[in-house]
Amino acid sequence: MLDRIGELDKDRGRAAAQMDIHGYLPEQLLPKTDLSTMFWSLEGREPLLDHRLAEFSVGIPSKLVMGKQPLKKILSRYVPEALWNRPKHAFDIPLDEWFRGSMVVKLDQLRDEWEDNSWLARRDVEKIIDEHLKQEKDVGGFLWTLMSFNQWRSNLSQFE
Repeated sequence: MLDRIGELDKDRGRAAAQMDIHGYLPEQLLPKTDLSTMFWSLEGREPLLDHRLAEFSVGIPSKLVMGKQPLKKILSRYVPEALWNRPKHAFDIPLDEWFRGSMVVKLDQLRDEWEDNSWLARRDVEKIIDEHLKQEKDVGGFLWTLMSFNQWRSNLSQFE
């Protein structure tokens, strides 16, 4: 049924959809998405590519399609609005929680391995870690950056 797309009106939106369906999606986007999501056991947006939904959407005249509005209208019947009508946000990694839980040992390692330098002394790193652990500040992202930098610096010393 997706081959019908060639018979439909040839406006710019329809032409772009044809390019996506026959080129960009199967050759570029989907293989890359599959590899990255399967590696991390995540579900991507592929459920929206169900052939029944794709076949239905191809039949909608382009003048009636206004972004995500048709999908939102259908969702409103089955899914609470709070789940689909909200601002976009990044895929958040709960670093603050991890560094107070299962990864607290990494903070001990950072504390032990940190070497003073011109921009951040060991006592400052210890203070940042302590404030985080006491929940005075949420600085998981910064602690991750310090850990990454420290690992990089450690690996770099192998080449000196």
